[in-house]
Amino acid sequence: MNRFILFDLDGTLIDGVDDLVSALNVVLHSHQLPALNRPELESMLGDGMRMLMQRAFASRSTTLAAIEFNQACDDFLAAYKATGYLDTRLYAGVADTLKQLHNDGWRIGLASNKLTEPCESILQRLGIRALFSVVAGGDATSEKKPDAGHLLYALAHMGYRREAGDTAVMVGVLA
Repeated sequence: MNRFILFDLDGTLIDGVDDLVSALNVVLHSHQLPALNRPELESMLGDGMRMLMQRAFASRSTTLAAIEFNQACDDFLAAYKATGYLDTRLYAGVADTLKQLHNDGWRIGLASNKLTEPCESILQRLGIRALFSVVAGGDATSEKKPDAGHLLYALAHMGYRREAGDTAVMVGVLA
């Protein structure tokens, strides 16, 4: 019997809001719209990047046509990557907790709706990537959290076998 633990990333292991604010404000500025501050953006989080973009533009009384909106989403992803995730930080105690779980024999994975590439880059930059046996970002499957398909995909890639009596736990936000 093996033990598996999946973590969400944003709001569970990391505080990455400042990098999101920076990236989103690049996009808003390109549309001649006022910048958002951290508390404004925090109230818009949840349900993924596209919903964040919709909420941000709506907060500035702006609706974009589909082609413009898709371009704004692409621009956001480029601006987010350009931050280098330099203002993203681990919450206190996260690294020690992950190391202890790893040392205690838990197989650790990440299941996030954030795209896989930024997840990988953030974990690497923060020095904890080696603790994760799988990183399943939102582009890893056609399903997104809270759909169980996303979590089952991550668990399968970690070697989870329910029929063998394996235990699995999810820590974090499912949406």
